[in-house]
Amino acid sequence: MIRLQNNLGENRMLNFFNKKDPWGNGLSVWVLAALLFATPFIFTTLKQVEMKNEVEAWLPERDPQAVLLDWYGENFPVKDRLFVSWDDSTLNDARTELLAARLEGYVDSKGVERRGSPYVEDVLTPRESLRQILDQGVEEDQALKTLGGLLLGHGALKVKLTELGHEKQEFIEQEIVRRAKEELNLDVEIIPAVKQWQPPLKFSEFAEIRQKKADTEEFYEEDEERLDTILEVPEHDFQVTWHLISPDADLTTQVQKLIESITSRPSKAYPNGDPLIAETFFSTGAPISLVVTFTEAGQADRSAALADVAAVAKDSFIPEEAFHMGGRPVGSARLNEEVAKSNYDPDAPIYMRSVVGTSALVSFLLAFLMLRSFRLGILVLTVSGYATMFTVMLVPLTGSSMNMVLIVMPTLLSVLTLSGAIHLASYWKHAAWEDPQNAVVKAVKMAAQPCILASATTAIGLASLTTSTLNPVRDFGIYASIGCIISLFFVLFVLPALMQLWPGKPPEEHESDGKYWRLLADGLYRYSSLVTIVCLGLFAFGLYGLTYFKTETKVIRYFPEDAPIMRDYWFLEDNVIGINTVDTVVRFDQAAQENMQFLERLEVVRQITEKIRAHHEITGALSLADFQEPTEPPAEDASFLVKARYNKRSNAFEDKIKEGELPEAESLLTVAKNDADWTVPGDKKLSETGDELWRVSAQAYVMADNDYGQLMEEIDEISQSVLKFHAGTHHVVTGMVPVFLRTQEALLESLIRSFGMAFAIIAVVLIVVLKNPIAGLLTMLPNLMPVAFCFGTLSIMGQRVDIGTMITASVALGIAVDGTLHLLTWFKQGIILGKTRKEAIELGLSHCAPAMWQTSAIVAIGLLMLFPAPLLMISRFGILMAALITAALIADIVFLPALLAGWLGTIIENSVKKAGQSGKNSDLTNSRQSAESNEEAELEAPESRQSSLSTPHLKVVTAKATESSNSN
Repeated sequence: MIRLQNNLGENRMLNFFNKKDPWGNGLSVWVLAALLFATPFIFTTLKQVEMKNEVEAWLPERDPQAVLLDWYGENFPVKDRLFVSWDDSTLNDARTELLAARLEGYVDSKGVERRGSPYVEDVLTPRESLRQILDQGVEEDQALKTLGGLLLGHGALKVKLTELGHEKQEFIEQEIVRRAKEELNLDVEIIPAVKQWQPPLKFSEFAEIRQKKADTEEFYEEDEERLDTILEVPEHDFQVTWHLISPDADLTTQVQKLIESITSRPSKAYPNGDPLIAETFFSTGAPISLVVTFTEAGQADRSAALADVAAVAKDSFIPEEAFHMGGRPVGSARLNEEVAKSNYDPDAPIYMRSVVGTSALVSFLLAFLMLRSFRLGILVLTVSGYATMFTVMLVPLTGSSMNMVLIVMPTLLSVLTLSGAIHLASYWKHAAWEDPQNAVVKAVKMAAQPCILASATTAIGLASLTTSTLNPVRDFGIYASIGCIISLFFVLFVLPALMQLWPGKPPEEHESDGKYWRLLADGLYRYSSLVTIVCLGLFAFGLYGLTYFKTETKVIRYFPEDAPIMRDYWFLEDNVIGINTVDTVVRFDQAAQENMQFLERLEVVRQITEKIRAHHEITGALSLADFQEPTEPPAEDASFLVKARYNKRSNAFEDKIKEGELPEAESLLTVAKNDADWTVPGDKKLSETGDELWRVSAQAYVMADNDYGQLMEEIDEISQSVLKFHAGTHHVVTGMVPVFLRTQEALLESLIRSFGMAFAIIAVVLIVVLKNPIAGLLTMLPNLMPVAFCFGTLSIMGQRVDIGTMITASVALGIAVDGTLHLLTWFKQGIILGKTRKEAIELGLSHCAPAMWQTSAIVAIGLLMLFPAPLLMISRFGILMAALITAALIADIVFLPALLAGWLGTIIENSVKKAGQSGKNSDLTNSRQSAESNEEAELEAPESRQSSLSTPHLKVVTAKATESSNSN
């Protein structure tokens, strides 16, 4: 029956590849024609591929944090904000007004309106913000405090020297650096003192340029005179700075004490040494930052918008190397740019212009070296390229876009297709030596089962990623698993068709008895217990390492330390403002509004704002309360007149705010226009119609290695500590900090869920194949060990798992099982042939190991070529995948044979013998007798033996590298 089924299958393949069309052409011609016809469509479609990397878009629509963020955006439609600053900026820097005016547009001295940047809608300067707050009667000190950590930076620690200190300034600077490192283990940097920028003569042409104002020119000039005197940086000699410097931190106090303790040699007047340091201090207002809001055009093309802003800054006398930009537009644009550079970077050295191209080229060269045939190398590369392009083409056709996760899919599919194609080419070599005429069909027949199994297990690993709650990971799982099916089709149908159209001369035969693999098998069998213990020890080491497992979803962490964006972000967070937003929305329902006057509600919001502003991980916070002087409500026993005045003032201020007389309030207070549900339809947890929504906007560090989970808890506690005394009040926390936290949680959930699903499905497959649950689970050990060891080692090294490296676990599991199934198949075949377990292991390794190490080498080395990628996520993906595949190879040729020499081999051996004794399949006995007789015949007449199609790897057949391309 089995022979009959095999013959029928072979006949069907022969019919497919040998069938002629009405014009006498084979189907292979039509396969080639279809490829050529589809080529223009493929390239046209690939040109439509877009790159989008929005962190907030990672979460599914119904995720609670995504729902909250959408609701927040509807009520407070704040557009992308860009923070800009430069090294020597101050509150009174004349370039500030020029830059803002040129970006926004202005009216020149002749009354002609000049257009600004088409990408910029609005620019908020520190002077403008101060003017708005001061106009509401707020004291100057309070106004400066409000904008500190938002638009006004504290800068570096200023150091003023004594007269004697001026003579020893170089010594003092060296001593500060040395002692800070030795005593505080802190790397500090000495930078020049802040100096007021002196405009060059050419600046006089632009000195009168101002932002467009609604106020009269007379009022504007009076206002400017007041602002000119509000803040001046005291004199000092130099500055000391370090990463994430904060005036209120304990570390800062220690540094100040260390600096002030530096003295000269002791003298009679000063037994402890003459003082060299007069004082150390911080001064708010140097440097400063501007907030740039983009138009729709700017949001649509952020890279062009950022380039335009940088160009205008350069024209405004701000040196290019001193200009810094940060915020969501920068992170998104730079991410897209770096991902695109992985495909092609014209500015990089020629050997690094395309890491993806380099990966494909190296894989092709390895394929050529292993196949030793120019013809086969070209065909294999062609099939790999087309299979990859067909898969990538699906992205724009289905309305999706590429992202930083999907960008690695082409490389992965390319090397996987290359690996399968090499398997088929290897089978063709064996078949061509025996029967050149039918070699292609026989090669397809031999390769079908292992290739289908390999694609199936890999597709299972990839498809498990579709369970992820993160959209990029789910998209990767969908497209990559479909790509595996496309890859299988190209390997089993397209490649054979091309091989028929471009036939090659049968390769020369080279006999190999697998001596080294037999020696390895002998050693593994002899020391199986020791090998098993060592491998289990490595497995345990990996599991221990996973206790340090951490995830990371901050986009900035995907860039190398020397990237310009890192320099800009460090400057902004060290000196001015935290990049990430964390906004608290305080809600007063109808009952709370009736029980509390508007000014009372404002004071509640003020309390929350002050407490959030004081948090050590928050650089600054702003709310509507900052635009009004604090007011105390009348005491309960106050007179009617006092209460009436307070109520009148409160109502007047409320009317002023809600009627839009204070434009700044529009983004800080709104009234809910409809009910909004959060987690369950109808719960109205976000808002009910008529609720007042007060926004407290805060900026948090993104460069710090902080715990966003703890930060969220503490901000929740701050809000709750104030609101618990007021009935009818509620709050929610949103912004990019909660989004990053949720994506970190979702990343861990996705890793566990997808890997668990892949493990369960593949374990079931192995149990079915081995017909024994215990054997199936034991066989999973060599497949789990590489993942546990690599991820555990990564965790112990302190490396966090990002969205790119997360997907490698399930992919690697699917690839690892491929080699396991091959080796188990040959081991079982050896037991069926009556061999001992040792001989069966030798048979399995001699047959499978050569192909396993070749394909593993191609995939691993090909992916390793992603290491120089400018984006760390792509680089880490390549490194980790290469490590996982290498570890999987070692597990398959070392750990698995050791298990087969022990309990696992005993279980499988007993299972096979039990099946043989049942007599349910008499063909097995016939196959064994036939195989034994063939072995005897091969020993007696090796020169005339025929290689069995079921054991192709007993021969290693190679083709000459100089094979003619037109040989038949």
